[in-house]
Amino acid sequence: MEVDSNGQWLWFDANKQSQICSIVANIIAKNSSSVELNENSKKTVIHAQVYYQENKLDKSIQQLNSVIESNPFNPNLHHDIALLYAQVQDYQKAISHMNIYLALLPNANDAQSVKDEMIKWEFKLKGD
Repeated sequence: MEVDSNGQWLWFDANKQSQICSIVANIIAKNSSSVELNENSKKTVIHAQVYYQENKLDKSIQQLNSVIESNPFNPNLHHDIALLYAQVQDYQKAISHMNIYLALLPNANDAQSVKDEMIKWEFKLKGD
């Protein structure tokens, strides 16, 4: 899923994105299996984990992006890629994906710590 520098999906305006995320969040709340990954996607996520363990962060990001394209409403994928983007200091993309994570899973157990982390990333974007 491609997002612009403001975290908006390229094919939707902000209002439509918010509506879609709200609908999907309700679906996920009722049935979390609705965003389960198929076998190919699971394999690709495992490949991304191996690249991460080998400190090949760009390759790990590539792998996760390919899974997100076919699973755009899986909140965990957005969470994980956000953390990777933060590690390579691409804070804008990290924030964008974490915003999608929170939109898809607004009552996540880690919602407050995620928001706190995003504040740090925003600060780093501004520089000293």
